[in-house]
Amino acid sequence: MALTLSFVAPNHERFTEAWQQRLEILNPECSLEHLQVLMTCEPHKEHYFVLGVNQRNDVVAIAYLVIQTVRFLGCNFRVLTLGGSIGADALWIDRTSEEYVDVVRELLRFSKKHIPHSIVVLKPFDYSRDLDCLKANEKELNFINVYGTTQADLNLSGLETYDDYLAKLEKKKRYYLKKVDKDADRAGLMIEVTTDFADAVPALYPLFKSVSDRASEVKDLDPLSIQYLECLAQLRALNTQAILVRAHDRLVG
Repeated sequence: MALTLSFVAPNHERFTEAWQQRLEILNPECSLEHLQVLMTCEPHKEHYFVLGVNQRNDVVAIAYLVIQTVRFLGCNFRVLTLGGSIGADALWIDRTSEEYVDVVRELLRFSKKHIPHSIVVLKPFDYSRDLDCLKANEKELNFINVYGTTQADLNLSGLETYDDYLAKLEKKKRYYLKKVDKDADRAGLMIEVTTDFADAVPALYPLFKSVSDRASEVKDLDPLSIQYLECLAQLRALNTQAILVRAHDRLVG
């Protein structure tokens, strides 16, 4: 395999074209606009954009890598993560001409040479779609696969109202949710789903921070900044929605 990798700017013409056509079109979270926001709001991290071309100078691979320092067990580790903070694909390989294992192995060599790091994290993978990649990660690339499940998977297609949704549930679940609704009404809670939450960010962030500070799973990671939430509220490309909970007009969640 004759693959040449190089670092490029996110506005590099060929990288931008490939990224938008191969990744951004599938998931708005991968939009270059969103990545620019992350670069602005996460200056303590190092952001790298990688372009891979073959002997004919065709673009056959692109990747977004992020380095951050994580303190664990009293030691600092430089963690190289595919995709950084985005929970979406940050690697594209032209599988018609290139093998996944070969490209990732070359990407690891390239990263080792140019980006000092302690640990490498590849993410995310979809088990139903990427089983061959997961097997290759474990058997050929010597990674440890960490499996998980989505925390919420809700299909609302064909449903127009909340009552329609309740009607599709099992009796016990329907009873439970109705009880939750009654408890919320008694407590004076109002729940709103909105894309217009920029004005609420100053009140939202302390709530987010209080939860983050208590979460043992992320105690060694840098929390999202209020600047990021402010930018996210303005980023129309993602169509970001916030669930706001108010008690007697006071934001509580």
